[in-house]
Parts: sequence; structure tokens; C-alpha cells
Amino acid sequence: MQRRTSQSSEWRRAASVRKFKRLVSAPIVQVNVSQLMKVRRRLTGVLCGFLDAFASRYSDYDGYWIFGLLVRERAQVSFDLLRGSSDMQEPPVFPAAARIAKSRFACLLEKYCIPAEFVSEASVHISKLEPATIGAVNGRICTGNRYLLRASATSDLGKHYTAHTSIFIAPHDPSVEHRSTRRNVY
Repeated sequence: MQRRTSQSSEWRRAASVRKFKRLVSAPIVQVNVSQLMKVRRRLTGVLCGFLDAFASRYSDYDGYWIFGLLVRERAQVSFDLLRGSSDMQEPPVFPAAARIAKSRFACLLEKYCIPAEFVSEASVHISKLEPATIGAVNGRICTGNRYLLRASATSDLGKHYTAHTSIFIAPHDPSVEHRSTRRNVY
């Protein structure tokens, strides 16, 4: 019995060595164009995931949800997702939001195995949709607006991809909002 076990383990080791040698000596396979096109098609999924991640409660500045701080300053905001720059230069919340957007987008590109050079441009636009409405923030009723978050990307081949979502945002009010203990200060 003992002999069989050692023989089978030796056989397994030899088989794995043979498989390794076969893989090492195999010619490099060329990736065809259709496989690369499939990678680019995943950009819509990246944009949808980005909007979910960017609009989450984990996008904060000094412990507060960053969107309440952004809309208090401007009705429309846009960020470049590749360079991390915003079209606004004033309060420090804008560069912080741009950095958060850039890092979330880069993480999702990596997660979806899409090389950054496959994306020639990408941006997110936040714009007010309708007049003031009533909504809940931390279980309290407050006045805010519905905002459209629209992410767009253009592949290196010139194909355009977009995704959008709508969220309720109330201007920042420290009496209603609770400061996070994470306090991501940028």
C-alpha cells in the first residue's frame, strides 16, 4: 500500500513537470482582434459600476458625503476620469471629488481587465434634473433635488459608451448628516 501512494505522488509530480515544460515551450499565441473588441465592450459595465461606486456613501470628504458638498457650491459639475481634473478650481471639495472619481474609475478598469490605454477619454457629469423635492437623509425629511449622474467614455477606436443614474442629493447640512469615522480628507 505504501508503495502505491509514493508511486502515484511521483507520477503526479512528473505529470505536472511535463505540463509545465509543455506550457513553457508552447509558442506565443497571437490575440485576435475580436478578443480585444470584447474587452472594449465591457466599458459599459465599467461605467455602470463606476456610477454605483462613485455615488455610494463611501465617497466622502472630511467625513461627509461629497455630493451634498458639491451641489451646495454648483448646480452642474463635471470631472475628467482619466486625469482626475475638474472644470472647477475653487473649493477643495472639487479636486477631492475629482481624485475619488479618477481612483474609482481606474480600479474598475483594472477589475474588468481593461488596459487604460484602451480608453482615450472618460468623464462624469452631474446635473440638476428638476426643481426642489422632498427626500430623506439619515431618516429625516429634507429638501433637495434629483441629479443625473452621466458617465461617458470613448475607446481608443472612437466608439462612445455611456451610462447614467439618478440620485437624490440634499445640500450639506451638518445638523442632519452624521460625520463618518473614516474621514477621508484629501
